[in-house]
Amino acid sequence: MKPTSKQSPIKRQSNALSTAAYSLPRNSKRLIYLCLDQLANRDTLKHNTEEAGYEVVVNHADYTSVFGKNTNTSRDIRGAAVALRQNGIVVFMPELDGDDGEKAFAERNWINGFKHEPRKKQTKLYFHPFVVEKLHLGENTAFTKYALKHLSKLDNSNAMRLYETICQWRNKRSSFKFSIKWFLERYCLPNSYSRIADFRNKFLARAKEEINEHTDITITDIVYYKQGKNKNSVTHVEIFWKEKEKEAEKTIDSFEPTLEQAVQTHADLYDSETGKPRRLPNKKEIDNLKAHLAELLLDGFPWTPEILANLKLAEQNLDSSSDDM
Repeated sequence: MKPTSKQSPIKRQSNALSTAAYSLPRNSKRLIYLCLDQLANRDTLKHNTEEAGYEVVVNHADYTSVFGKNTNTSRDIRGAAVALRQNGIVVFMPELDGDDGEKAFAERNWINGFKHEPRKKQTKLYFHPFVVEKLHLGENTAFTKYALKHLSKLDNSNAMRLYETICQWRNKRSSFKFSIKWFLERYCLPNSYSRIADFRNKFLARAKEEINEHTDITITDIVYYKQGKNKNSVTHVEIFWKEKEKEAEKTIDSFEPTLEQAVQTHADLYDSETGKPRRLPNKKEIDNLKAHLAELLLDGFPWTPEILANLKLAEQNLDSSSDDM
């Protein structure tokens, strides 16, 4: 397939990736960001039998335009690809967890190989089929959304992971609370970070500083808790944040009026487990959904009475909000 000529400013990644356990160097994370647009649509990817993977093309010019001019761009991409081939990702599958709470997961390498072509100024990554399956954005795939321009300014890969976690929850709340163990496992932090001083100073303090300086989020407070039998040891941490004014509206409400966005709005309107909307779309999203109605019908997207009722609820919510102004 042809290299992308333009990177989407708003990135969407499946929550399976947001919650996966892995550790990658900064440049490898950057490669993943550049690949998200192609990985989101598995059906458009070419499967390479020789490499036993799905081909995703990274344009070196895209890397330079997003992350800044660098005379060593080709070398950086080569090193980042090597790290992707050597490192694995653990994807959790909660639907298969044991009755005793034991986590179900699958571990794979990110890519089975790559082809680095400096003369063509591109690198082809051959992603493992399982990884492509988990990163694909299907009809009902929950995803995390963020603006690439913010992540492009971050140098610390742990800050990147923490920012992604915040973005996963930012539409629903202004804080989250996880165990120290959760961070150690999901971010694959060094064992020394189990000491709270190292966890606080080498991980959270550095990540907070970068996120507050370079993104549309401000981490306002970090609270440590001692839970469980050992009352003398910190076991959990709660992170609070707020949106920076103006930037928040640009990042969250800004979207391209595309079929992809209409598909996501359709998915937001119905949660199969609760029968309720995952969230109520705004006016721009509803208008975009209606504009792509014919395409969605042709592609077989269902319009059940429940979905139509939730759409009506969303429109009524807009009307009530207008009345309150």
